[in-house]
Amino acid sequence: MAYNYTRARARSLRQIKKYGGANQVYSSPVSSGMDSSGDPIETPDQIVVDGFSTPLASYKAHEINDDILATDSWVYFDSDDVPAIDMLITVSGVEFRIHDISAIESPDGDLIVRKLQLRG
Repeated sequence: MAYNYTRARARSLRQIKKYGGANQVYSSPVSSGMDSSGDPIETPDQIVVDGFSTPLASYKAHEINDDILATDSWVYFDSDDVPAIDMLITVSGVEFRIHDISAIESPDGDLIVRKLQLRG
């Protein structure tokens, strides 16, 4: 019998909702201004990714390296849309920038869960 990755994603979402809750990842607000010709710069719309995240977790000492700082944190984040590096997320009232994203996927590439590395 083959492993059921659809159930694995459903199980991970249940755990994220149980210990965390609804959350959003969003792009940085962009302030419009003027270009060198004095013409207004078009402001792109803010991107918002709705989903669910776990509470903030810290990296263990053995995980710290050149890419992961001792001050970095992480959350599991589940959504249908894909967040991007440098987007923002607020966890426990503190805003963090997404520094890296790793995904656990089935052999066929179906998403099970995403882990967001956060930097304050």
